[in-house]
Order: sequence, then C-alpha cells, then structure tokens
Amino acid sequence: MTNKTENTKMKYLCAKVTAFVAVILTIFATQGCTASNNEASISSFEKDTAIVEDTYVETRSIHKMDKRAAIAAIKQFEGYRDTVYKCTNGVPTIGWGTTKCCLDELYKRGYIKDTSYYVWGDTITKTKADFILSKTIDMIHTSAKKYIPDTKYLSPCAQAALMSWAYQCGIGSVNKKTGILGTFPELAEHVDDKMLYDILADRAFYGKYKSRRFREAALVIGIK
Repeated sequence: MTNKTENTKMKYLCAKVTAFVAVILTIFATQGCTASNNEASISSFEKDTAIVEDTYVETRSIHKMDKRAAIAAIKQFEGYRDTVYKCTNGVPTIGWGTTKCCLDELYKRGYIKDTSYYVWGDTITKTKADFILSKTIDMIHTSAKKYIPDTKYLSPCAQAALMSWAYQCGIGSVNKKTGILGTFPELAEHVDDKMLYDILADRAFYGKYKSRRFREAALVIGIK
C-alpha cells in the first residue's frame, strides 16, 4: 500500500470518528427533541461526513476478521445465561444468545462434532457457551463470504461489525427477503467499509436496536 493511500484512508477514518462522536454528543444533548430537530442533526452529520466522499480510496486487499472484536461486541449485547430463556422475539435461547435452530445448524454443517455440545438442555456452562459462540461466528463468516462476496475485502473490524449484525439478524437471503440481505440486497453485489458504516449509522437513527447498531458502526471505524 502506498503512503498516499495510507494517508487518504487515515483522513477518511479520522473524519468518520469525528462525525461519529458528534452524532453521539448530539443525541445525548437532544433527548426528547422534536422530529424536525432530529432531522437537522442527521443532516449536519451527513454534511460532516461528506467531505471524505471524493477522497476515499478502496484498497481491495483481503483481510482476516478480528474475531475477538466480534466476540466482544456480541457478548456485550447478547449477555450470558446458563438456562433456557425466551429472547425478545419469543424464541427459546441459551448461553450467548444461541437458539436451538442455530445449534442444529452448527451440528448439521460439522462445526460441532462432539455430541455433548449438541444436546439441548436446560443449563449450559460458560465454557461450552463460549465454544458455541466461537463456532457460530465461524459459520456466519463462511456464509457471509459466500453470499456477500466483498466481505473478505472489509477491514478486520468491519468484518467483526458485520458478524455482530448478522449474529442478531442473520445473513438471510435476497430472494426470500430475510435477514440482512432481505433488507439490503445491494450488499450481495458490493460492500466496503464506508458503505457498511453508513448503513449501520443510519439504522442507529431509524431502525431497531439503536445502541447495538451504534456500537457496530463505531467498530467499523476501529472504535472497540
């Protein structure tokens, strides 16, 4: 990578960090404000980040996912429970947000070969839950690289952010209109760090699970 490319990317990241911090400060300063004020804040955010639009250079280098960052982000929002409970969608869940369906898929695809990890019981140890979480991320990452081919070109932190998002929502399908690809089919054609950041930041304003999307957007630009 040339020094010019490194400098350009650094300017991009610095501008994004500045804009992201400004957005967070705006939210805390305007709790309970009107919709029009929110729109004005968003407009300001877009204006601040637009300065890097024409200068960002995509490297197209292949990167490895920062798995530790992915695990940390997922654990922060999923939480750990050693007994079966119903998640916000009413689905029986255990450990770090693991469902029976997920466990079945891990076993089916060969990520879990030891049958002791496959038994769906009323309790689970933290060691076992950590193991299942790690294998689930591996499975999601494999699917992401297949259905979102540009995943491998994302930075290590951006891949981690995508894993956290997909852990909650699923990679999904364009045709079936499920998961991430059901809402953002364009990701099947192209995605880079900037595009992923913009989507997550936008979802932090307008979608569900705003705090989680903010956490993931921050992760894209290297804020762990």
